[in-house]
Amino acid sequence: MARLTPARKRVAAAGSAGGGAASLPIVHLSRSREVRYLAIRKERIAVRRLFIASLLFALVVAPAGALAQDGFDYFVGHWRCEGVFPKSGRSIASTLRFERDAGSGALLKHHDDLPPNGYHALEAWDVVKAGGFSDTVMIGGFGALAYASPGWDGDTLVWSSAPGASPAQRFTYVRLSPDRMRLDWSVAKPDGAYVVGDTLTCDRG
Repeated sequence: MARLTPARKRVAAAGSAGGGAASLPIVHLSRSREVRYLAIRKERIAVRRLFIASLLFALVVAPAGALAQDGFDYFVGHWRCEGVFPKSGRSIASTLRFERDAGSGALLKHHDDLPPNGYHALEAWDVVKAGGFSDTVMIGGFGALAYASPGWDGDTLVWSSAPGASPAQRFTYVRLSPDRMRLDWSVAKPDGAYVVGDTLTCDRG
């Protein structure tokens, strides 16, 4: 996967809590460069801790009974997706894999675009005790993003980016049948209206 699409790169960079996880040795750095390097390294460590904390958070945010009623079992398994970037008409294909975490009951999602697109993300979905769901998204090379959902509305589940994210984003899942769903990624325009960045139709198996 060579690189992210320009639109996804801008959005991921804008909402990212930090950089990638790779560590680099300090070799013959000037004092100013060393200070900058250490600051970046500290930020990246904070991002990794945020992701780990989000997984542990699933253990305490809701009782086991609530997790059993979250409706996430629909997603468990492997999905093959095909779709399009509406603005350009370019095709897109992805694979999705969902699995329950045995210890916490949270749902883990692996999302991988197929070449030439390069979007790769690991997500952790869980139930919030006060109501609704939370989602922490780790995007390769861009760090952690936070999303929230009020829950299912019929066959539709909408994840919205955290307040203050610029631009705001949404992931919308629609159950079309027991083995088919649609996934739309949308971005807010300056006037607040959302436009679909890409749309996928996914089949189980």
